[in-house]
Amino acid sequence: MATQVDPPVRTPYRYGLLSTAQVVEHGEPFRLSTNYVFDSVACHSGFVWDPSCAAPFTVTLTRTAVTDQFAVTVSPGVVGDYTISINGGAAVPLTSTVTIAAAPPVTVEICEAAGLMRCVTRVDVNPDSPEGTAYVFISQQTANLPKVVTEGINAQYGDPFVVISGIQCTLIATEDIEQKARDAFTSNEQKLVEQQFWAQLAASAPVILGGGVVPLTMGVSLLEAYLRDNTGFTGMLHSDAQVAPFASENDLIAETNPETIKRTSLWTPWVFGGGYDRTGPAGQAAPALDQAWIYATGTVVIHRGDTRVYGAGKDGFSVTTNQDFVIAERSYVVIPDCPLAAVLVDMDA
Repeated sequence: MATQVDPPVRTPYRYGLLSTAQVVEHGEPFRLSTNYVFDSVACHSGFVWDPSCAAPFTVTLTRTAVTDQFAVTVSPGVVGDYTISINGGAAVPLTSTVTIAAAPPVTVEICEAAGLMRCVTRVDVNPDSPEGTAYVFISQQTANLPKVVTEGINAQYGDPFVVISGIQCTLIATEDIEQKARDAFTSNEQKLVEQQFWAQLAASAPVILGGGVVPLTMGVSLLEAYLRDNTGFTGMLHSDAQVAPFASENDLIAETNPETIKRTSLWTPWVFGGGYDRTGPAGQAAPALDQAWIYATGTVVIHRGDTRVYGAGKDGFSVTTNQDFVIAERSYVVIPDCPLAAVLVDMDA
């Protein structure tokens, strides 16, 4: 004869994806008939506008002793920073001396070769002028104009999926089998979501950093720098739980309070997923035993519906086996914000 007692109190794993990401509860109904997308500006490179004015430039053509020849001086920069056009002809790079053989008066246009590309024109240049005659081209002091924004926003996608867990019990357990199914689902939920998300990352063509396997500290450094170089938002690092002891040994975990999520020295959250594995992006060779892949993403947003139970009561009862089979399921969409990068690390290095 068996006596049924209460199970142990299970403490949820604190450092997984569901404990670290932003979770949005939708309730039911939660539509799974379409892909989900949000538009992000997290990876827009942007630009810096300098509102100060550009100083004038000065180009001087001075008649030399050589027939039709002028010596050239410029300020600022060098002569190669400017172009010259004579009588409406094609603009050519300016050189230290120029020859103007046309009959006077000659129209000469001097332009900046880059930057604001300002131009100054004189219509009175005389190749027959006495030696030492100077023709000075002075531009206006011009305000810098803002750059034209040509980049679009980034669309972030997530495909819906369903996480399922179930339980099969003899007739004696039928009284609370629905709760048992919910408990079974809760025990596996985070791991199953992490498995699906890791596969999603692997298939998403992340930027591969490091050019090969690198020491763990260097790998984290590359990912942190990549996040900071590509967005001003706080991102996330994702790795197999096997990486955690090595990260701690290398002082790569700054937050040690067991009640909070783990973070790096730059306060980037670590996700040590029990459902993550050490396999890498699509097309990459499997890592060695002492190696692992680590991903960097923007903030991960998880959308999920209510947990639903099927099979309780008569629906899941089999008169043939005298058992109840009940499943619990939940709909999910997991969408990481940009950017996305990965690095292969040697945990012992």
